[in-house]
Amino acid sequence: MAAAQTSPGTGRAGSGTGRLLAGIGEAPGRVETALQAADFRAALAAIWPIVDQANSCIESAAPWQLARAARAGDTAAAARLDEILALLLSACRALGGELSPFVPGLASRISTACRPGAGNTSVFPRLRPR
Repeated sequence: MAAAQTSPGTGRAGSGTGRLLAGIGEAPGRVETALQAADFRAALAAIWPIVDQANSCIESAAPWQLARAARAGDTAAAARLDEILALLLSACRALGGELSPFVPGLASRISTACRPGAGNTSVFPRLRPR
């Protein structure tokens, strides 16, 4: 497993980030096994922990607060923000890959948005920035 992540402001290992990393790592095998058995519900259920854990990670890490602190000159907050955003990007990349058998168009848009140099790409067309 990856090195321990620290929770914002605590310096302790963050179990939420660890669970997200575990979910990202476990999903491909669980999805593959379920798809081989033609158990589509189990395959989708194997993907859902990534979504749940990413949401929990966002709630606990509060990246908007880290960004505010980073803009004020807090280098530790800036480093933590980079870690959290990289982890969430990994989660989005994993979702893009694992969702492709079920919603190929959405999965492709997610994968495209997660590529380096994608810029300000909207996954959901109706929510495009103006």
